Amino acid sequence: MGLNSCLYECVIVHRRLRPRQYAFEHKMMMLYADLDELDAIDRSTRLLSRERGNLYSFRDADYFPTGTGAGLKCRVSAWLRERGIELGEAGRVRLLQCDKMALCTPASGPPACSAAPQGLSAS
Repeated sequence: MGLNSCLYECVIVHRRLRPRQYAFEHKMMMLYADLDELDAIDRSTRLLSRERGNLYSFRDADYFPTGTGAGLKCRVSAWLRERGIELGEAGRVRLLQCDKMALCTPASGPPACSAAPQGLSAS
């Protein structure tokens, strides 16, 4: 069975017209990760690790901070449950991430997520 997680190659484009014209492009990679697949990703690649240092390192504590020691999917599920949304056993939580910046939730303030029938998606 294949993974739902993948890497996206992106180009960020910025153009400014005032006060003087300026433009640039920047290439970057974004990780779209199904949280249930993080351990499989860790085992299958040498470049990305979970909960340990590497070229790319995914640490649960960097995302959706709540002060509890529970895993990331458990914290997201609890947050949804508090708002009347039951993820269920088969529910999926997916995160779109770039350069240690969670697009699913800001470091401060309420999470910027939306519940979808298939799971949780960044809004």
